[in-house]
Amino acid sequence: MLLSLPSVQTYLGKYATNELNNSFGTNISIGKVAITPFGSVKLGEVLVLDHHKDTLFYIKKLNTSVVSFMKIYDPGHPYLNNVIMHGLDVRIVNYKNENYTNLDKFIDAFDDGSPSSGKFRMKSNKMTVYTSRFQYIDENLQTPKVIDFTNLNAKIEDFFIKGANVTTFIKQLSFKDHRGLEVEKLTADFTYTKTNILLDKLAINTPNSEMKGKVELNYKREDFSDFNNKVVFDVQLDKASIATNDLNYFYNEFGKNNVFYVDTHLVGTLNNFTTHNLKLTDKNQSEIIGIANFRNLLGKENQAFFMKGNFDRITSDYEALKSVLPRVLGNNLPEVLAKLGRVDLNGAVELTQKHINAKVYLVPNLGIVDGDLAIQNIDKIDFASYQGNIKLNEFDLGALISEKDFGKTTLDLNVDGHGFTQKLLNTAIEGTISKFYYNGYNYQNITVDGSMKMPYYKGYFNSNDPNLKMDFDGEIDLSNKANNYDFKAQIDYADLHILNFYKTDSISIFKGNINFKANGNSIDNLAGNLEIQNVSYQNSKDSYYFEDFEINSTFDENKVRTITINSPDIISGHVVGKYKVKEVRKIVENALGSLYANYSPNKLGKEQFLNFDITIYDKIVEVFVPDITISENTRLKGKINADEGKF
Repeated sequence: MLLSLPSVQTYLGKYATNELNNSFGTNISIGKVAITPFGSVKLGEVLVLDHHKDTLFYIKKLNTSVVSFMKIYDPGHPYLNNVIMHGLDVRIVNYKNENYTNLDKFIDAFDDGSPSSGKFRMKSNKMTVYTSRFQYIDENLQTPKVIDFTNLNAKIEDFFIKGANVTTFIKQLSFKDHRGLEVEKLTADFTYTKTNILLDKLAINTPNSEMKGKVELNYKREDFSDFNNKVVFDVQLDKASIATNDLNYFYNEFGKNNVFYVDTHLVGTLNNFTTHNLKLTDKNQSEIIGIANFRNLLGKENQAFFMKGNFDRITSDYEALKSVLPRVLGNNLPEVLAKLGRVDLNGAVELTQKHINAKVYLVPNLGIVDGDLAIQNIDKIDFASYQGNIKLNEFDLGALISEKDFGKTTLDLNVDGHGFTQKLLNTAIEGTISKFYYNGYNYQNITVDGSMKMPYYKGYFNSNDPNLKMDFDGEIDLSNKANNYDFKAQIDYADLHILNFYKTDSISIFKGNINFKANGNSIDNLAGNLEIQNVSYQNSKDSYYFEDFEINSTFDENKVRTITINSPDIISGHVVGKYKVKEVRKIVENALGSLYANYSPNKLGKEQFLNFDITIYDKIVEVFVPDITISENTRLKGKINADEGKF
């Protein structure tokens, strides 16, 4: 009868809490107590204050029963049966300039220093939690709110506290994270100690994701003050499908509406973890198999993203890669990579927002690439620089640079430069080209050592191709309005017909030494000097040999051109005038045709004329036009006015 009296029940509640407070130095209060003779206990407004006199735990309503009624008088050993809590509010705080949390301080009250003495013990067969909240706040961080779970509901079994250690089976847990993530169901065998949190046999479901495996956290209690960088996770994902929309609540860089299917063993802190035995696929059929280290996914402003991996296989394409991390990868990967199509890759990759170091073997649609490259400034891809070695095997270079005259290439080059497009390419190259398709011909056995700035090349070039044996040293610059040429070439053998440079005759073999220095963007405004020495040329009619051949082209202030030809054993003379080279034949036709009454002249550009005085010492014409024969020592002299058609 006495236990049914409210005053007695309140006294017993205060007695129990006072015993706890006096024994352990805690600050616990209970606003309402109701106890039945059958062991049923109803508590209201249970409040646990921390060392700053602020809330650590608050329970609006708690219903339970005492397994052994007398245990309520045994301080530190409440053994309860079923517990039902409404409005539980857990507020763990790491206060400013403290390296421990209020929970650490509270647990210390029940810890006498012995590893397993368990001075305080509490048991409950079952606990049910409704409409509750769990917070973790770190006032030493720029963003103090670390965890805030609301609408928290749970069913747990075999709850046991022994000193600072807690074990239980979480049968069902649901909540909403303050970032927006909703967890519909979480189950696990849960263990908490001063140095470890373990969720074994873990299963998590959200509206978009599911995961099975094990999660373990290892730490010193003061590590919670720098949770992202010091608390070590050991996560085994046996089966997981993780939606990028869920990941974006924590790291808002993933593409939307994708799903990662993951099997891995993750070890490390949130800002420095390694995925061992990683097997990952996504909705876009991208695949990653290997090991990878990620740093600073949740880093501060001075902590830049970093990834380093060794991959057995990465299968993806440009668009799929962009969709994984649209800003980190999408804004930094060169667009030219889209032309590679679907790629199979293996090797080592190091990636930040500013650089890539890669030693990889790629099999894209265009061919095979074996690269060992370091690339910097990828955040400003137009100015990205790179160094390393690249090998291509049967790689379709023409498709990559959108030039139909180029085709499949096999090469081994060391590179040092910047730019990935024809417009921006500027790199030093050194190595061998085993195969190079250009203008309908496959070149072989080429050595290069020079600088390339498309369309500019300066350096050494050697060809040991069966149809082109030559050495080149100098520069060809086609990048400006007036192209520049300054090179020497020793051509031991060149089959111009097979190389598709001269198709009029089926035999066109050239040998000789060339020294060329000129500028101009077309043959009509080319000014400079061409020297050819020790020349031999063979066509279908004969073989021809010349010791020296020099052509000089100049322009005066009125853009009148003078071409001077000097070769003691071939041809000498000059041509002065204004004319388009491609219209010279028509100019001559009109001049000769004007001698006939019924001739219909060709249409020509205006203000063209030719003054010429040429002596032909050898059969030079037969070299270029085998069907025409001109006697030796033939002199041609005359004037042609194209506008008047007079010769």
